[in-house]
Order: sequence, then C-alpha cells, then structure tokens
Amino acid sequence: MNDKVLKKRLEVLNGLIEAPQFNNAGVVGKTLVEAIKLGASLPQAEKIFREMESRIRLIGLPMKIYSPSLCTSQLPERAETFEYGLWVAMNGPEELQETLKKFKLKPEDVDIGLEKTGFLIAGEDGPS
Repeated sequence: MNDKVLKKRLEVLNGLIEAPQFNNAGVVGKTLVEAIKLGASLPQAEKIFREMESRIRLIGLPMKIYSPSLCTSQLPERAETFEYGLWVAMNGPEELQETLKKFKLKPEDVDIGLEKTGFLIAGEDGPS
C-alpha cells in the first residue's frame, strides 16, 4: 500500500478517534490490520502518524514484557511469530515517553522494534 493511500486511511482514523466511542486501541488495531492485509507496514503507519502529528503512537514492546505462554505476536495472514508485540499509545508523545521509560527502552528502539512487531494473539493457554 502506498503512503498516499495509507495516509488517507489514517487521517480518517485520526478524526474517528475524537468520538469517545471510537477512542480506543481496538479501533486503531482494526484499521491497522486491514491496512497490513493490503500491504502496509507498522513502521510505515507510525511514520505517517508522526508526520500528521497524531496522538496515536505505535510501539513494539519485547514479548518478554507480555506473557509469552499466553500469547504470541503475529501479523494477519502470516504464520511467522515476532519478537515484539504491538502497543498502541492513544495519548500522543507523552504516553510514548512514559511507556518507553516504564519498559526501559530508548526512542530508537521504537523504530527497530516495529520492524519485528506483530499483533498479540491469544495462545493455547491464553484467554479464550
């Protein structure tokens, strides 16, 4: 998916989350899943969110932070698992910085992590 098409979708999403019923990571995740199915990537989406000065930020957190026995990290329609799980920060750069600090990550880790990030998928031992 080219940047222009993805940017249009993310602009719509950015407006949508202003309504309280759509202001959640689930809505963002659904939009991202559909974009990825059409060839977009998480790093591409994060770059556009930053350019738009959106309050949405995407962070790839190491799977060791999650419960790896309860979930895996995957992308739609791909069998491989990833080292990082997606965290959607809904409150802009401030939440991004707080999350990085909480998990002892550096800002440059965000871009590196997103290359190896998937969506969290419940595993066999996880919630059903």
